[in-house]
Amino acid sequence: MSRKRIAIIGAGNMAHTRGQAFLDTGQAEICAVASRRLDRAKECAADLGCTTYFDDYRSLGEASPDAILIEVPHAPQDDATIWALESGYDVLVGGTLASSVRAAEEIIKLAVDQKLIVEAGFQRRYDPSWAEAHHLVQQRLLGDPIMAVTSALWNPDPSRWYYDQRESGGMPLTHMSYVYMNAIRWIMGELSRAV
Repeated sequence: MSRKRIAIIGAGNMAHTRGQAFLDTGQAEICAVASRRLDRAKECAADLGCTTYFDDYRSLGEASPDAILIEVPHAPQDDATIWALESGYDVLVGGTLASSVRAAEEIIKLAVDQKLIVEAGFQRRYDPSWAEAHHLVQQRLLGDPIMAVTSALWNPDPSRWYYDQRESGGMPLTHMSYVYMNAIRWIMGELSRAV
């Protein structure tokens, strides 16, 4: 079976983490990385065993990818996702599907019309501490789970994109919902109702 060629838009921590996760399957290769900063794209590409990198994601087609992994802030994510689908690529989105209902509806329509795959990621499933919690609970090493109680604290850095509500797509609310609620459900397993 030939390995899938994956190009990455973004060069931050999750681009590295998910890129490496794909490499670890033995069924994928990273064929190119694009980032607004060429030096970051080059560094990420090198870390993932790739020699092709760009400062404009619209150049990724030159690397003939099978799919595009998108790991950028939510505002530019919508444009990148729409570009990838219009270009005929399956898309792996790093976070929530889109930054608005309107954008999500456009993305879904494009994917259906083009018969392409769009996957929305859940980053906590890649975090070693959450993976260990999943293992402990699922193996019943802590006993049978009964319920989960959690709290979320957010100490944003005003210089990072997460702090900007427009660019981030509504942080921290989106992280407390799609990231943490999804991770808790994954750790705890399927829900059941007491009779």
